[in-house]
Amino acid sequence: MINSCGRAVRRHRWAIGVSIGFFAIFATWVMGMPRYAAPDEVAHTIKAYGTAHGETIGERVPGISPLTRLMESPLDLADAAQACFAFHPEIPASCAIAVADPRIGAVQTSAATYPPAYYLVVGGLTRVTGVDHSLRAYRTVSVLMVVLMLTAAAFLLRRLGRGRPALLFLALTPMAIFMSAAVNPTSIEIAGTVMLWTYLAVLAMTPDVATRRQLLIASTIAAAIVLVRPVALPWVAVAIGSFFVIERRPLAASRKAVARTVGVASVPLAGALVASAAWSRYAGVGLTDDKYLDTSATIEVFRAGLGRTSVLYEQSIGILGWLDTSVPYPAIALTVAGMLTTMGVVMLFGDRRTRLLLVAFVAIWVLYPTVYVTVAKTPSVWQGRYNLPLLGGLLFCALWCARDHVVSILLGRLTTFLAAAFVAIEVSSFHQMLRRFMVGAKGDILLRDPAWYPSITAWVLIAANLAAAVGLAMLLCRSPVVGSSEQQISAQSSR
Repeated sequence: MINSCGRAVRRHRWAIGVSIGFFAIFATWVMGMPRYAAPDEVAHTIKAYGTAHGETIGERVPGISPLTRLMESPLDLADAAQACFAFHPEIPASCAIAVADPRIGAVQTSAATYPPAYYLVVGGLTRVTGVDHSLRAYRTVSVLMVVLMLTAAAFLLRRLGRGRPALLFLALTPMAIFMSAAVNPTSIEIAGTVMLWTYLAVLAMTPDVATRRQLLIASTIAAAIVLVRPVALPWVAVAIGSFFVIERRPLAASRKAVARTVGVASVPLAGALVASAAWSRYAGVGLTDDKYLDTSATIEVFRAGLGRTSVLYEQSIGILGWLDTSVPYPAIALTVAGMLTTMGVVMLFGDRRTRLLLVAFVAIWVLYPTVYVTVAKTPSVWQGRYNLPLLGGLLFCALWCARDHVVSILLGRLTTFLAAAFVAIEVSSFHQMLRRFMVGAKGDILLRDPAWYPSITAWVLIAANLAAAVGLAMLLCRSPVVGSSEQQISAQSSR
């Protein structure tokens, strides 16, 4: 028994190391962020507690938006006043006074009508383990799910060649890391779509055409994402559509067999759509929230939405806190450089379909939020982090181009740059997050005389974050080659 366990550990030691690296990075953020440091974390925590204790959408509050409702929660967990620093980057987290009141009471949450899947897991596990009064426990459960998905994505990518898992850094912007360490279903949407993109890339690039079972797995991944975040459906659709654009091999011997294969494979995703629609009807969720409604002319709303494109892009890279604190400029520059370099490789060396896909991704990045807010008449609601799942498309295109030997060599060098850049981006962003909450966003860069401080010394957390980032970068760049993956991928270059 012990020997078999030891062999299993040795066989999967790389994946175990990657999961530890991801978890260590997120753990430093979990420990370093004060309570409710991320947008709407109060609301999502209340929803998780209420869902785990049998509530569905809570009780309506007269006179306010129907999307904000009352749910039961411990008062020491749900005091909204502890987010007093929100939108004020110069105010440290010291303004928040912890409430020592374990009584259960009805409190307002704007997340009451959200689908219950994410909250059932997060709230359920914290309740079962007896730590449902601890915000860090909720964060930790959420982080564990993210780590599992990102590790699975890395494990899949190693089948495509040495160092390919390091391309994951294209999708792990500072905002993605920040939101993944908070209590928010967005974290599952981001990590889940990354896993979906990587799985579809592997299916497209392996010598054998995807089987019905493999397509069912892809559909199940997509279904899980939609169950957690129904608004992720467009990103899931883009990912699946991209696979069928790239995959030219027939999925079966006849059109009828192809239709049957696709139909059966679509069952999980179709079921998720039906369940999400049923939940939306039950919860009374619509496309708009009246409190954000803009009554201007449609063309004016469209212009306002389109005019926020650059702001949304900056948010998707890293405006931390309650969208009030930008990461350092070098971190932004390195993130943009990695994306633009990868896009340049795809445009120069990709085939026609890949280049068209990349152009389509850029168009969707710009136009989809604009069209959505125009239809909903809520131009100020869309946030940059909602676009993050689309970054998996850049990863997908880069992987497809790597079938060419020359591009494979270029990407090998690019992944080294992405890994080194990730370390610098991650540590500088983490430091800026601590700085914002300890001494204010423009306070002492050495974090001296802090008004607030985390439970673990800040510089110890920064050192741990650095060590975890370096370790993860090295592991992803030095991923083991699985069988004859390099030969398999090169064999696909004729397609």
